[in-house]
Amino acid sequence: MKRLGFVVLLLLFVFSNSLLAQENYSHSNSEKMSFYVQLAHKDANYEQSLILIDEKDELDFWKDQKRYELDLLKNNKVAYQVYMIAKADAYHRHFKSCSITCNHTQHNLKMAKEYLSSNMGYATNEIGKNSGKKLE
Repeated sequence: MKRLGFVVLLLLFVFSNSLLAQENYSHSNSEKMSFYVQLAHKDANYEQSLILIDEKDELDFWKDQKRYELDLLKNNKVAYQVYMIAKADAYHRHFKSCSITCNHTQHNLKMAKEYLSSNMGYATNEIGKNSGKKLE
């Protein structure tokens, strides 16, 4: 039953993000970009605080997140770039203050490394150093 509740919650999260990614273009460009910066920070904070016991649930979550990012890339390349840069910034700030008590999973650390290495040249060695875990 817990798994079903999680899946429903995850689908609602992904669906709402998909709708937000296709927002109305009547807003000014800076307002739209600000929206994606805020969304990226919110998503990164959520991902960093996410605790899933089941590895399958975690893999499903990251698969859905990647699908959202690819949809955003297809629909609005500028928004995608703004979102990914802001997300890398949020991960960078998190791992500057993260310690071994953050308790991130190996998969979460792998995804963090991807976000940081593909955006703005952030150094990924902070992740392993501060988390106390070795990155693959």
